Amino acid sequence: MNIEICNIKKLINNTKTSNTAYWLIINSIANAGFGFLYWLIVSRITNPSIIGSGSTLFSSAILIVSISNIGISEAIIKYMPLYDEKKNTLIVTSVSVVTLMTILCSIIFISGIIIWSPVLSSELSKFIPCVIFIFSCIAFSIVSVIDQVFIALNKPKNIFGRTIIYHITRLIVSLLFHNSGFVLYIAACVGVFASLISALFYVVKNIKNVITWPSAYIAKNIAIYALGNYVANILLAAPGLVLPIIVLNMMGSESSAYFYIAWTLSSFLFVIPSSFATSLFAEGSRNIMELDDSYNTTKRESAIFTISAIIISLFTSKYILNLFGCFYVEHSYPLLVILNLSAFLVMYNNLKLVKYRVKRRLDLLIGQSLVVCFITLSLSVLLNKGYGLVGIGIGWIVAQILIAFINVLVEQKKPRRKTC
Repeated sequence: MNIEICNIKKLINNTKTSNTAYWLIINSIANAGFGFLYWLIVSRITNPSIIGSGSTLFSSAILIVSISNIGISEAIIKYMPLYDEKKNTLIVTSVSVVTLMTILCSIIFISGIIIWSPVLSSELSKFIPCVIFIFSCIAFSIVSVIDQVFIALNKPKNIFGRTIIYHITRLIVSLLFHNSGFVLYIAACVGVFASLISALFYVVKNIKNVITWPSAYIAKNIAIYALGNYVANILLAAPGLVLPIIVLNMMGSESSAYFYIAWTLSSFLFVIPSSFATSLFAEGSRNIMELDDSYNTTKRESAIFTISAIIISLFTSKYILNLFGCFYVEHSYPLLVILNLSAFLVMYNNLKLVKYRVKRRLDLLIGQSLVVCFITLSLSVLLNKGYGLVGIGIGWIVAQILIAFINVLVEQKKPRRKTC
C-alpha cells in the first residue's frame, strides 16, 4: 500500500514538472514567433532609423530589468513553499526590492545616457519621456517577478496568457502610431502595462491578502540566496554578452554578424533544456524529498526533446541560414553545428545546477558558473586566431564537457539515498 502511494506521488510530481516545462517551451515559441512577426510588420510601415532607436530603447529597458533582478526570480521559486502562509508578504517584498533597484538603475542609465548611448540622448532629453521610461522599466521588472510567482505556484499557462496580451497590444498600438523610435517604445510600454494588469488580476484574485507591507525579515532571509544566484546568473550570461565584443574586436564586424546569427539560432534550441530546468527547480523547491526522482524523470524527458531538436537542427540549419544569405551558410554553419551539439551537455549541466539551487549549494553553483565563464572566454580568445568562429565553438563545448565531468565526480561522491 505504501509503495502504491509513493508511486502515485511520484507520478503527480513528474506530471507537474513536465506540465510546467511544456508551457514554458510554448511561451518561448510564442515570444519568438510574435517578436519575429512584430518586427517584420513594423519594418514594412516605418523606416530603419525609427526601428533602430525603438529597439535600442527596448533592449536598454530589458538590460536594466536584468540588472535590477538581483536573483529575486530564483529566490521566489525557492522560498515560496517555505513561506506558504506568508506568500503574499514574500511577493510584495520581492516586488518592492526589485522596484527600488529598477528605479535606481533607470536613474543611473538616464543620467549617463550621453556616455552609454549618445544616440538615445535625444529620445530621453525631456522630463516626460524619462518618466515614461522609468515607469515602463518598473512594469517590466514587476512582470518578470510575477512570472516567477506563476512558476512557483505551478500556473505556467498564466505566463502564456500574459505574453499573448503583451504582444497583441504592442502590435495594435504600433500599427496605429509609429512615427518615431520613442513611440514604438511606448507601444511596448502599453503592451507590458496591459499584461501586468491581467497578471495582477490573477494574483489578487487567487492569493489572500496580497496587498500588505513588505517584510524586512523576509528580505534579509532571502538576501544571501538571491545574491548568490545573481552572481551565478551573471557568470552564466557573460559568454553571450562578452563574446560578440571579442569577435568584433578580434575578427571584425562581418564575423560578428556571422557569430550573432549562429548564437541566436542556437539559443532557440537551448530553450528546451532551460525550460525543463526551470520546471525542475520549481517542483524540487516544492518537494525537496522527491528531488532525485523528479530529476531523473526530468532528465529523461528533457533528453528526448533535446536530442530530437538537435537532430532536426542538423538537417535544417543550412536552410535557415540560407534565408540570411549564402555567406551565413559558409561562415555561421560550422559554429552553429558545434553549439547545437552542445545542447545535450547544456541540458545535463543545467539540471545539475538546479539541484545546487534547490539544496542551496551556492558554492557549487557559483564555482561551476565561474568555470564555464572563464574557460569559454579564455579558450575563445586563444583559439579564434587559428580557428576563427569554430575556435569559439570549441571553447564553449570544452567548458560544457569539463563541467559535465565535474558534475559526474560530484554525483559519485554523494551517498546513495534509499527510495521508498
